[in-house]
Amino acid sequence: MFPTLQVAVVRLERNVSYSLMIDFQCTDRKRYRYSFHQSNWVVAGPGEAEFPARMHVHPDSPASGEHWMRLQMVSFDKVKLTNNLLDQNGHAIVNSMHRYQPRFHLVVHPSPAKFNAHLNVCKRRTFAFPETAFMAVTAYQNHRITELKIESNPFAKGFRECDLLFNANNAEIVRLTDQTKASNATNAALQWLLQLRCSTSFALIEPEEFGMGVERTTASEQGKQSGKKDEENENSSVEFEDYCGSVRRE
Repeated sequence: MFPTLQVAVVRLERNVSYSLMIDFQCTDRKRYRYSFHQSNWVVAGPGEAEFPARMHVHPDSPASGEHWMRLQMVSFDKVKLTNNLLDQNGHAIVNSMHRYQPRFHLVVHPSPAKFNAHLNVCKRRTFAFPETAFMAVTAYQNHRITELKIESNPFAKGFRECDLLFNANNAEIVRLTDQTKASNATNAALQWLLQLRCSTSFALIEPEEFGMGVERTTASEQGKQSGKKDEENENSSVEFEDYCGSVRRE
């Protein structure tokens, strides 16, 4: 049962033997359903037949009053609920979608005899706390209760690790997405620069990886460049001949 029921016991006789028990009483003969529109429980119809409530005895019972008062909180963490009418495991039987009120019973034993001896003649006092009333369900209607149960359950380590791994994977996906967006923006900027250069230059550019290009000239430009090279070669040959002639004359 979650949340766990806990009570504090005070003003008991230290040397007297006591037993603590708990059962669950249906508060009314109505069946409920949860309205997500109203965020509240509403009556859905008449309730189902109730069977006699099973009594759950605290495993420390019977014990002296000193023992019960020494405990800061008496926890009924061993209580289990079921809607199986044929249950043979001693669980408390409840009907789903019905409202129940836990009742705590303090039984006084006249002597430290064995438990259940003269139980019918023992003094008993019953306590009911309205704030502990609950709706019996087979599935939680509030996801925050599910998260709280996982966080409070020492055996739910696997669920918590899965949540952490899931959150880490989500963070990694977000980081990779940001990197992809940045890379796409960089590539777009490089393409824009290449297009701008092609539109303002006479040379043709072949874009290669990451914007690296190779320049090439047109056929007319190649003819002009070859003519300039021929003229430069002729001038250099004339200068060479003049130099050779001057050397011979000397």
